[in-house]
Amino acid sequence: TDEHGDQVFSEIKGESVGPGNRIMGTIIGGTGRFAGVTGTYEFKWQYLIEAEEGVIQGRTVGLKGRARIGTPATAPAAGGPG
Repeated sequence: TDEHGDQVFSEIKGESVGPGNRIMGTIIGGTGRFAGVTGTYEFKWQYLIEAEEGVIQGRTVGLKGRARIGTPATAPAAGGPG
């Protein structure tokens, strides 16, 4: 979420949560100026702290990736070819 409230959404997957484990993400969309964004990224956890039940805080290292902001997908107009 940026300072204007626009957001980017992603799905992440990787090894189990722990220091040194590699995490990969796929950017699947966004709101506002990030509408239509796609991309990928990866990083490793340097350390993790369990702050509360189910809440994890940590530091990442080696963050790298690419993103492209495109035109948001729209539904086809009604009454089009069929």
